[in-house]
Amino acid sequence: MVKQHKGFPGKFFPFLIFSFLVCFANSADAQKIYSKVSKKTVAVNEKFEVNFSYEYQGSSSVNFTPPDLDDFLIFSGPNQSRSISVTNNAATITGSYSYILSARKLGTYQIAGAKFTIEGVTHNIQPITIKVEGSSAQDESGDYANGRDIRNKLFIRAIVDKPTAYLGEQITVSYKIYVSPDVRPEYITHAKLPLYEGFWAEELEGSSNYLTPETYNGTQYNTAILKKAALFPTRSGSLKISPISLTLSVIFSGSSSNYDPFSSYHPGSSSSEEVKISSPVVNVNILPLPNGDTSKYFTGAVGKFSLETKVAKRKFKKNEPVKFQIILNGTGNIELLDVARPTFNKSFEVLDPNITKTKNNSGVISGSKVIEYVLIPRDGGKYSLPAVGFTWFDPQTKTYETLKTKELPITVINEKYNDGLTVETGEEIDIYKSASSFLEEQGTYPAGWFVVLSLFLPLVSAAYFVSYKRKEFARLNDPAYKIKTAAQKLAAEKMSKARLLLNEKNYDKFYSEAATALEGYLITRHGIQLSEMTSAKAEETLISAGKDPAFALEIKKLLDDCELMRFAPVSGKMERMQEVYDRASSIIERLESGEE
Repeated sequence: MVKQHKGFPGKFFPFLIFSFLVCFANSADAQKIYSKVSKKTVAVNEKFEVNFSYEYQGSSSVNFTPPDLDDFLIFSGPNQSRSISVTNNAATITGSYSYILSARKLGTYQIAGAKFTIEGVTHNIQPITIKVEGSSAQDESGDYANGRDIRNKLFIRAIVDKPTAYLGEQITVSYKIYVSPDVRPEYITHAKLPLYEGFWAEELEGSSNYLTPETYNGTQYNTAILKKAALFPTRSGSLKISPISLTLSVIFSGSSSNYDPFSSYHPGSSSSEEVKISSPVVNVNILPLPNGDTSKYFTGAVGKFSLETKVAKRKFKKNEPVKFQIILNGTGNIELLDVARPTFNKSFEVLDPNITKTKNNSGVISGSKVIEYVLIPRDGGKYSLPAVGFTWFDPQTKTYETLKTKELPITVINEKYNDGLTVETGEEIDIYKSASSFLEEQGTYPAGWFVVLSLFLPLVSAAYFVSYKRKEFARLNDPAYKIKTAAQKLAAEKMSKARLLLNEKNYDKFYSEAATALEGYLITRHGIQLSEMTSAKAEETLISAGKDPAFALEIKKLLDDCELMRFAPVSGKMERMQEVYDRASSIIERLESGEE
């Protein structure tokens, strides 16, 4: 995730010397292309600036193709500038695109692939070679800032509720920041969230925007929960829970026992610095599930569950939809719960199931999953809806548990189901109108025509109804339609809640709901894994899906703004609520309408 701030390079990186080394200059008539870098040799995590500039005479637009920056962390950019000067009635346009970067690890790297297209001519920019040596004063662990030892003043702990768990059993991890009373965080400039390789991850409620006092190892700190997650291991063995990394602008002040971490800054008594801190990597031991009588009903569920089946009534007409529900309740990974598809009588036409889930993410994941089959009985008679079995592993008792429901008898009578058979469509009205006109023209009509019409029109209506119902069932069970509907529903619910929080001026929860509305929509609609959801991932996915890059960047900036308001003690949280709400509403509306 990349945060951008006004005046970013000048304010936060005074060490950057803008006597850049000219790496390449190409002139073709009145067009000039330059690339510059502040340093050719840098340390790991040391920030430097790279600049791509152009100069030409004319009025056409410039298209910039960015370089490949996968080997670097992007702290800012692309930052664009443009100016026009007129000399002797000739307009000269100059501009640039710049980035603030840092190297991830030792080695020699190239910044390549950048190009400008001016007046239809493409200019490839010569690659820039960067050599990375040693480590900067602000290393990966964040132990030092400009030579200052901050190990006991500002740090993040990754706290897990258990060091050992079974495959599929929930592990709860909490990332908590500890701030010494003589340190005041201003805002977060960059955040790298954990990826949870080897786990299925679910975000939990419980993060806090407020610092609260806590004594840790005999020392007083101000603390806050940055993030909580429920992790479900997907493989056994020793797994690592990846860290969370933050780059913050902080103020160091003189020690004071009653220091307020959010008090106003007094010039001369404090100093503002940028520091990077990371939580440690946490190792957990994941046990394989034991051998046992897992039976044919085991699909990998771990936790504690209940099972039941339901049908609304026991007597139906032919062709009347029968809704057969399989309901699972309990604690565990609700998302991955599955039941083997039942075998139904061949007299039933079986539509693909509709699945609904409810979850409680306040601590241990719990909820329900309802799998609903719609059956269309084609023949009369007495039938039994099948029994359903479900097996899971209970990590508390270390045993496999199995539940099996009873068969549900139903009766299908031979009377045909014709509810809603008469549908007044424009086509049917035209048919009757045509018949009426024909009779008026003829004056009298033969009995044969009346018999044909009286038999034909109900058949047309019935055929239309059956076709309509089939199309409607197909539409409702189409995966793309289900995904779109789920995304719309989730976004609408979250934005409705955000509106209530806006009216209540509850900015603590508002920014979380606004971000979740957009993130939930993107996760559901575009298949982004929850554990991989970042603003940068959202931008990348949308561009890959063919969305306008400018629109994708707009979404990224909104997510970054929401995160800044959620986690950083910055001013303007109350004042910007309406602006953020309007931006989120507009973006979701444009995503739905396809007008991006």
